[in-house]
Order: sequence, then structure tokens, then C-alpha cells
Amino acid sequence: MALEAAASGLPVNRVVAYEPPYVDDDGQRGGAAHEGNLKRLLAAGNRGGAVKYFMRDMVGVPAPFVVIMRLVPWIWRKLAAVAHTLPYDAAVMTSFRIPRARFASIRVPTLVMNGGKTDPRLRNAARMIAELIPAATYRELAKQTHNVEPGILTPAVVEFLEAPAIMTSRRAG
Repeated sequence: MALEAAASGLPVNRVVAYEPPYVDDDGQRGGAAHEGNLKRLLAAGNRGGAVKYFMRDMVGVPAPFVVIMRLVPWIWRKLAAVAHTLPYDAAVMTSFRIPRARFASIRVPTLVMNGGKTDPRLRNAARMIAELIPAATYRELAKQTHNVEPGILTPAVVEFLEAPAIMTSRRAG
């Protein structure tokens, strides 16, 4: 959302994005096309089914990982609790493809990060987005996954936001 806000020309001074979910750069999965299916599952009260559909059919999470998530009650309960937001994700993310021209128009310092142990598609998307944005910094957080530890993420964000504007346009490893 922050990347979209900056690309739309809203008055933001800096942008921070952790693992923007552009997991289908070839455009085969689609987001908005699945919105109706998600709404039907939710209307039927099938929150878990909506989460499963989103993970498997839209994002492309391998089936064994979805099964594992379902077997870990505290994870699945959290996902099911926010299932009503999935149609919004589908609408906003359209085809999960990086909007290259839009993001290349971002002119504010931007920090794009991913975890070192995350899905390669998210890592590749973060790198590509950082390359598109002229004033972007790319940073990989060692040993982190998509569920980044706040104690690791916070210092990276604070460092970027507190740095002088001239220092925020650099590549970091």
C-alpha cells in the first residue's frame, strides 16, 4: 500500500516495504479474478477454506506448507481471523505482478527489504522493486522469513527513517 501511495503521488517523504507480495511476475495467478471465489467462501462461513484458497490457488504456496499451517492451531486461527480481508488483498494486488512503470515513477527514498530465509519469489520481487525505484535501498534481513521478527525489522526501519535524505539512496546487503 505504501508503494502504491508513493506511486500515486501522495505526499510521502519515504517509503518502507517488507516483502511486497508480488509472487507471480508472469501474471498466471491473478488476484482480482479470484475475488468472487473468496467472497463466496466467506459468505458461506468458510474462513479456513478462504485462507486455503488464497494460499494455494492465488499465491501458490505448496500444499504441504498449507497442511502444516493448518496443523499449527495458533497460526491457522490467526489466518482465519483475518480471512475477511482476503478479497481486499485480491482486489489490490490484481495479478500479483510488479507494476514496473508505476514503481519506477516513485521519487522518494524507499527501503525495500526481504528476509534471508524467505520464499525466493518474494526475495526476487523485493530486489526487482528496489532496482526499479531510482532512490531505493535494498536490504536483506539475515535469518528472517516472511514472518519477520519485530526486533530485527524495527532497527532497520528506524535507521532508514532517521538517516539524512541523501543517505537513504544506497544499496545495502
